Amino acid sequence: MWLALGLSGAAHAVPVGVLNNNPGNLRSTHPERYHNCIGVDERGFMKFKRPIDGVRAMVINLKCYGSKHHIHTVEGVVCRWLSADGSKHTRSDYCKFIRQETGFRSNQRINLQNAKTLEAISRAIAHYENGYQPYTEKLWRRVFPFSYTPR
Repeated sequence: MWLALGLSGAAHAVPVGVLNNNPGNLRSTHPERYHNCIGVDERGFMKFKRPIDGVRAMVINLKCYGSKHHIHTVEGVVCRWLSADGSKHTRSDYCKFIRQETGFRSNQRINLQNAKTLEAISRAIAHYENGYQPYTEKLWRRVFPFSYTPR
């Protein structure tokens, strides 16, 4: 999912998740429930005012996976994430990528209320969905200020 027109009108590749400030490519039938969601694009992906708002929405979704849906594994997260997507992604490729990025095993029990776990999963999802890590350390530290320890 790549498209964009530059200021010159020339097309260049920019992931939809970056264009929409929605790094997880979240879809919702109730975008009004998400802070600073400014609408939905023609493909059904939510659009956020700022990148940090999209990252926070992704984190809220992941926390809900653990608390409401009792999902506690990488495989469970990926299955749920993809069920709303209906996209080109395959579950096995997605799980493999998340495992490689986070160090978690597919069926390892994970705590989606833990900041370090949420950050690792969120970063990996953002990377996979967009083809690269679109955000800086500064942004991630704003979302997860308590998961960093002074060096």
